Amino acid sequence: SKRLVYDPAKGALDYENYVGRSDTFNYQQIFGHIYNQLASTSIPLDSLRYDSYNGKSESITYRSFVEGFPIFNDDGYGTVQIQNNHDGAERYHFSTYSLQVPVPVSNKKTVLPSSAVVFNGLRSVNKLKEVTGIRIGYQWKTDQNAKTVTLTPTYYIRYRNSWENYKSLINN
Repeated sequence: SKRLVYDPAKGALDYENYVGRSDTFNYQQIFGHIYNQLASTSIPLDSLRYDSYNGKSESITYRSFVEGFPIFNDDGYGTVQIQNNHDGAERYHFSTYSLQVPVPVSNKKTVLPSSAVVFNGLRSVNKLKEVTGIRIGYQWKTDQNAKTVTLTPTYYIRYRNSWENYKSLINN
């Protein structure tokens, strides 16, 4: 009644536990219930924080944060998603990769454009209507030697229900 799928190319784990019953929680209860499920796993909670809630699937996403800013990666590194068993199965999706202690590698400053520039850029490519959120976060890029990663500050746009890198969204 349990299934674990590992994707070695992305380092992603999908775990399903078929419990044979459906649990229903109200909006206030679901957060505590899913956090208790997260705490019962062996996933390190040091840098994880609540990121989002999807009421339709009854799932909560936790994301790694550094210095108060979320970290985003195309492969989902540093992200944990737990879905309540409203259909008889608990589902966990997470990566085997997580960050350790961040170490500054240079004193180079990053200057981000103003939010007005970001909104005008989205308007110019006709994507502003489908935007439901904007935030500053770090983009996680793995270096060639795969032992260190680079975190680059940038804007992330909530577009069509997922967080997209501002530059990628504008250029595509």
